[in-house]
Amino acid sequence: MRHRVWIILLGVALLAVIGGALRARMYFGDEGRIRQIIEKARRATLARNMSAVLELVATDYGDGEGRTYADIRRGLHEAFTQFASFKVDLHRLRVLAAGDSAQAAFDLVVSGTTVHGETGFLVGSFGTPTHVTLYLRKDRSGWKIVRGEGFSA
Repeated sequence: MRHRVWIILLGVALLAVIGGALRARMYFGDEGRIRQIIEKARRATLARNMSAVLELVATDYGDGEGRTYADIRRGLHEAFTQFASFKVDLHRLRVLAAGDSAQAAFDLVVSGTTVHGETGFLVGSFGTPTHVTLYLRKDRSGWKIVRGEGFSA
């Protein structure tokens, strides 16, 4: 009977170690770094810090809608000029990293209050979030967003 208890305790301990290792990879490996980038972009948007958002985007950004880094910069400038504050709701973040490339997919709702006090949605809406996929590349300066899908034009 004692032998059986020790085996069960050893099994539980082993599961805890494996679970901890998987959790550590989620928060400290490349996937964790990408999660931090997504959170940094969210916080920078809330703070209306355009340069902090842009430093996460590769200068050779390009997507299927034909948007470039310059278009992202112009769009952010316009949004930060017209809106006094933002609310960013991001749910179901899934990150997949392999080598020097990664993908982050999530549901997104961005709303804002204009400088005149009006509220509106910029991306998605409550009850109908927009599914966004970001593609990232790792280089000497870290992970950068090189393409995005799901944003409306």
